[in-house]
Amino acid sequence: MKIIKILLPFIMLIQFKMSLADITKCPEADEVILKSRKLEQAKPLEAAKILRLATYKFKFECLSMRALMELGELRKRVMSKTYPEITPDDLKASSTPAFPDSYGEIFWRKKKFDKVVPSLILESQFLSPSAQITSWTAYLYGLKDVVDRHSPLILKFYKEMAAEEGASRFQFYHGMIYFAGFGVPEDVKLAEKLFTTSNLSEAKTQLGLLYYIIKDEKARAAELWHGVEDSDSESAYYLGMYYRDEKKDSTKAVKYFRKRLASYPDDAKALIQIGFILSKDPKTREEGIKHLSVQCEKSKKMLSTDPNKRILNSTCEFLEKKYYL
Repeated sequence: MKIIKILLPFIMLIQFKMSLADITKCPEADEVILKSRKLEQAKPLEAAKILRLATYKFKFECLSMRALMELGELRKRVMSKTYPEITPDDLKASSTPAFPDSYGEIFWRKKKFDKVVPSLILESQFLSPSAQITSWTAYLYGLKDVVDRHSPLILKFYKEMAAEEGASRFQFYHGMIYFAGFGVPEDVKLAEKLFTTSNLSEAKTQLGLLYYIIKDEKARAAELWHGVEDSDSESAYYLGMYYRDEKKDSTKAVKYFRKRLASYPDDAKALIQIGFILSKDPKTREEGIKHLSVQCEKSKKMLSTDPNKRILNSTCEFLEKKYYL
């Protein structure tokens, strides 16, 4: 056993080098990269699209991985050429070195507000995680002094990107916009189509919610949530609600709420639901009240704009009426 433990790091290194060798020996990737590089100078966004579409072909690991690596390098070249005022020091000044800030965030810090949204849209075309997340945050909530929420420019960009085959992240964003009516009229049919097309676990979670709430297809929703409960813990939360309300199975409901908490220990909704269930059983009443009391105290410190405040306040009311705490 000791020998295995000693050799394990070397075995893993050999496996990594072998997998890297498999990726580098990939004629399909060589062809795509060559085609992209020929377009880079004259049509950099078309070059990016060629690589982007290749990254979506997950069944061909060597192709998608090589294309993603090349897309990252292309992003650096295009962004530095487009925005030469952003220095290497600016890029290194990220709050999280392992997850560099987007150009949009840097422009926001520098108070060059007119460049925030254009740079976010440009960089997102190279599948920069930070640019995608920041653009989504900007669309939902706006950016102080810079972008109003529900920016038409970002909406138009999402629509264009979601039309690409395999663009699961953008299909999810676009679906969420129409499912919830974020800056547009609600369109459940379009949202359903986009969630179904997207391969993202989060999209399947929202598709389940659509079936559960809008179509009243509870079993179908639960089936979808079970399929992604390990990759998106929000599905575990909804399964908790399903077993509590539809199956009247408190034990399973608590199991799934706890599964959600394993990924997000401070999720107020899951903690409150566990508290409500446990407080009704004399054997677990004390633990349930403890959960609810903690959330009640948190609610007193939260801002009125917090989306969880309403349910947290109801928690305090529940405690006061039921237990006179």
